Amino acid sequence: MEARESEGTLMPRAVEEWIGKTDDSRPPLQIEPLRPIEQGRGVHLSPDRLQEIRAETMRLVSLGYSQEQVGKALGASRSRLSRWCRAEVMATNAPLRLLNHTDRTLSQAMWDRIDVRGADECWPWVGGISPHGYGSLNFKGKGHNAHRLVYETLVGAIPAGKVIDHICNNRSCVNPRHLQVVTQTENLMLSYRRRA
Repeated sequence: MEARESEGTLMPRAVEEWIGKTDDSRPPLQIEPLRPIEQGRGVHLSPDRLQEIRAETMRLVSLGYSQEQVGKALGASRSRLSRWCRAEVMATNAPLRLLNHTDRTLSQAMWDRIDVRGADECWPWVGGISPHGYGSLNFKGKGHNAHRLVYETLVGAIPAGKVIDHICNNRSCVNPRHLQVVTQTENLMLSYRRRA
């Protein structure tokens, strides 16, 4: 899918620059990363496994790795890492050297939750997912729809009365090449056609 050169569409160079901003350096783990069955909201780990993960998280943070890097290596969200670090600090009185969330920008919070893949592949949102399957982000008390946030950050403003259509029909995808501005009526018709 080639990006078009008109107002409100994404230039290929902008996507390449965006891909280049991601930090793929992952710290070396001394334990097995979270298995798919151990990931997700409401999953409880055995006490031994939880202690192993907490200790490894603190080891990597103390070596200077960011929570984003540790989270990607372990397969865990930043909020889950924060809980593990707080629990470990309280249990062991270890020095707390964590990323200061109050200094984070909306853009940084957005990047933390995107699994950037090939330029034409879907880029799954790995943050919160709404009941309707769309990515969502709460930042400093304000809710954001992930696909709209990404589009506005990388492509431009969404005109009044318009919505974002997922060309790939994957609601959790935030690849700007898969997003286009349409009317609500067009969005419903396209969605219906893709299901048929």
